[in-house]
Amino acid sequence: MKINLFGGVTLSDATRQMLASIDNSSIFVEHVVVVPDRFSLQCEKLLLNVLGKKALFNVRVTSLTRFSCQLLSELGVKIGSGDVLSSGETLLLTAKAVDNVCGSFKTFKKSGIDFCYEISKLISQFKSSGVGAENLNDKAQGMAGGKYHDLALIYAEYERLLGDKLDANARLFKLNEKLQDSEILKNTKIYFAQFDAFTKGIYNLIKTFALCSKEVNISYTEAMSLGNEYIYEKDILQKITAISKECGVLVNVVSDRNKLLPQKEAIVRGLYSYEKVKCDNEGYYNIFSCASASEEVEAVAKLIRFEVFKGKSFKDIQIAVGGLAKFQSEIENIFAQYDIPCFVDTSVTADKTLLANLVRQYMEVVIMGYGYDKLIDLLSNPLANGNSNAVQKCQHLCVEGKSQYKKYIEKEFANSNILSEIERAKKPCEFEKIVLKILESCEDVYDQHLLSLEEKGELKILNINSQIKDIIKETVGLISREQPNEMSAGDYLKLLELLLSFKNVSTVPTFVDGVFVGDASESFFGESDTLIVMGGENLPAVSSDNGLLSDDDLKENFENPIEPTIRMINRRKRFKLFSLLPLAQRRLFVFAQHINEEGKKVEMPTYIKNLNEIFSQHEIKAGSFFFANESGDASIRLLSAPLKKEINQKLYQKEDEKVDVLESMVFGGGKGRVTQIEQYFSCPFKHFATYGLKLKEFEIQKFEPRDIGNICHKGAELLLGEMIEKDNIDQWDSAKFEDFIDKNFDRILREERLTEKLEETVEKDSLVKYIKNQMLALFEDILSELKASSFKPFLIEHKFSDCQIDGSNITFVGKADRLDEFNGNVRVIDYKTGSTGNVIKELKFGQKVQLFLYQSFVKEKLGKDFGGVFYFNARFDYAKDEKEKVLLKGLMPNDDKIIEAYDNNLSASGKSEIVSVYKNKKEGIYKGSAVCFDGMKKLTEYANKVTSQAIQEIKEGYIKPKPHKNSCRGCKYRALCGYEDLKGFRECEIKNDKQDKSTKQDKNVKQDKNVK
Repeated sequence: MKINLFGGVTLSDATRQMLASIDNSSIFVEHVVVVPDRFSLQCEKLLLNVLGKKALFNVRVTSLTRFSCQLLSELGVKIGSGDVLSSGETLLLTAKAVDNVCGSFKTFKKSGIDFCYEISKLISQFKSSGVGAENLNDKAQGMAGGKYHDLALIYAEYERLLGDKLDANARLFKLNEKLQDSEILKNTKIYFAQFDAFTKGIYNLIKTFALCSKEVNISYTEAMSLGNEYIYEKDILQKITAISKECGVLVNVVSDRNKLLPQKEAIVRGLYSYEKVKCDNEGYYNIFSCASASEEVEAVAKLIRFEVFKGKSFKDIQIAVGGLAKFQSEIENIFAQYDIPCFVDTSVTADKTLLANLVRQYMEVVIMGYGYDKLIDLLSNPLANGNSNAVQKCQHLCVEGKSQYKKYIEKEFANSNILSEIERAKKPCEFEKIVLKILESCEDVYDQHLLSLEEKGELKILNINSQIKDIIKETVGLISREQPNEMSAGDYLKLLELLLSFKNVSTVPTFVDGVFVGDASESFFGESDTLIVMGGENLPAVSSDNGLLSDDDLKENFENPIEPTIRMINRRKRFKLFSLLPLAQRRLFVFAQHINEEGKKVEMPTYIKNLNEIFSQHEIKAGSFFFANESGDASIRLLSAPLKKEINQKLYQKEDEKVDVLESMVFGGGKGRVTQIEQYFSCPFKHFATYGLKLKEFEIQKFEPRDIGNICHKGAELLLGEMIEKDNIDQWDSAKFEDFIDKNFDRILREERLTEKLEETVEKDSLVKYIKNQMLALFEDILSELKASSFKPFLIEHKFSDCQIDGSNITFVGKADRLDEFNGNVRVIDYKTGSTGNVIKELKFGQKVQLFLYQSFVKEKLGKDFGGVFYFNARFDYAKDEKEKVLLKGLMPNDDKIIEAYDNNLSASGKSEIVSVYKNKKEGIYKGSAVCFDGMKKLTEYANKVTSQAIQEIKEGYIKPKPHKNSCRGCKYRALCGYEDLKGFRECEIKNDKQDKSTKQDKNVKQDKNVK
């Protein structure tokens, strides 16, 4: 009987030293290595490493839970009989205890499953600390006394309901009791590896192991420097020494510190230390700051690809993530794109599987009131026996809410009866039948899915999903037995998911050469060539006093200490991070985001500041290092190569030939649209997404203001076509307009493809009446403008094609809403339902070039002179009696005959109601915002010039988000570009002739300061 203590400066050092001491030469001695649950895989790898060629048939790795259950079974306790409770059964027993005594509570008001879960954890904490219900200090001062009173009631009732059954803590006490009269461990050596602390119950078990086994070995940590000794736990050394004295067992302390690399020793001595430590970096430590999670993950992917290119294996690299849940999906997606195999060490629980997700989707549809997103999730699930018709109709009609669902797609969904049953269910036994029905409904499809996994060799996923059906059935049966009372669908789902989350399923990786990715606070890591820390700003993941019992509350139970306190837990998390960093044998990379989700600067945590001081290192911006494709440094070009770029020696050379991919994407066939130019000046990224990537929103079957505008626009086109054909403008009035609208309304809907959308609108009749009123108002405005003007429409919806822009090899196409002529002068009219702004000012910013380009096309293609460019004010929000309203907003030549032709009443009245023009009585000349004093020719030439400039910049590949003011409003690409309003908007003008002659600056700087 002996206890060996193996000391090391980190848990890894201590564990390695202890495992190296294993002498398994005798086949009659069994060696059992007891580890925390998630360290099993790492420990097995470490054993193979340190024991070398030794046979391992008499050495095994297990968790304390599995080991205790095995021993109890050998001692005659039937584990599977129901006498030993699972974690789920323990929770339900706690919930029953809460229900039985909640009427006598002084402080607690809650009684939901989340509250019961917290209570269950507290009872486990009490029992592991050796504190019974009678030991809780209900006489404590303030709120703590009331909490302890209520907890004592629940605890006592829980113990009464538990009776002779065993929960997790009682199992250890039972094992302790049974072992004292047994010899089953007399030829067994036990090793406790990678534990930073033990509970009181485990210390008692270790004491018994020391008396009834051949040998007990425990690894522990001890400080190298007094400067950071305070972060170490001294609990194991002190208490094991006390146990040895108490039971008369010899304790042997082994503290053989191996010499560490200078960089690792500097971390061990200098991290969280009062001692100032300096060390030569020699490329060991690198710190990168990132602007976003996606940038961080892609930078890490490029780093891994670079390291592998230089000869490293994927298994030489480990990634420790601060908050793995936040990064996991991004890591899996981006690593797959970069062909990086990885094993993500997240405990896969039953609630995260396909079948559990299907049950959740059914329940959430009802719980969330048949919300659009939840409906789409369910109908799109191939296991739900939905069909494409149901999905398409739901998307097409934008179905939202129970009544809409029943009206439009209930008949399209094969399992709609299941949703109705969920609505009616009230008892757990009723919900159980529904869940079983869901599982039965997808049986054939699910079996086919499992078969396909087997054929693809996805053995890990197959193994996980093969177990789930039985686990779900077992869990819903347990709820029905233990929870007979009524509950809502929301509470049932919450309870079901919580119980399923207790069920871990196999996640053993099926490959050898892969990057290990784990949570820095939860996973266990071994030594590796390269360690990468991601989400470094989130470490260490400390907690605050926000549980049912704070540290102050725990102190009030002073006669019977309850551990661990929040302070102890936080110290252990900090020490875990301290032990993690020296695991890097050759390179340590730390990535951290310097800006949070709110756009505020993030203060780097203490450990990063310590590392920077130790190695005299400064943060490097990841964006300028991993995405610097044009760098003159060959190795940086190789490191930052784009995703699809093959990693080979060619990347060390600059490419002379440039393939203009953007030109072919945006200007396919050497043709462009006039509307592109305004889109580009609105925002280069918006232009690229629309015309380069050709992204389109899924069209929702719901009437929008733009649909009404399209109907009115089409109506105006048909009306003016008839007016031109019959030359009968003077014969029209309101009555004829109403008749015209009634006769052509269905035709307009068909041509605009809006018939079905209007039919599916709930308030169809009201909407039709509103649209017809808007059309009537627009037609009356058009008539009043035409009667007052000498300009007469001669071309409607005229298409321009093969139009050349000066200095460009791109030909443009466009369509003018209306062209009116007077004495050889042609004006361009565009109907506008939105705000037009100041035309000449917007032109300077690159906006409103469309009308001026059409004016130049009129000159080029039709041989007509400039007559003006105008937006016809077709806004719906004007009242009939609004005095400031003008129908035409734009610019006309400074020519009296042309000006008077816009409004035949102008010369007599002195002011026009059609256009912004008036006659200055003193000077006898026409003035107003519609009069172009600069000359229409000059502005048209300017529009051509800036268009040519835009074409060149598009070809050069400028796609940076640089919006003009208001361009972001309602932009469908905002989630893609990530542009923030606080960065400001482009307000500067297009560069002028003087700027053209100036020395060319850096391309990006030039673009930001000028047109972009």
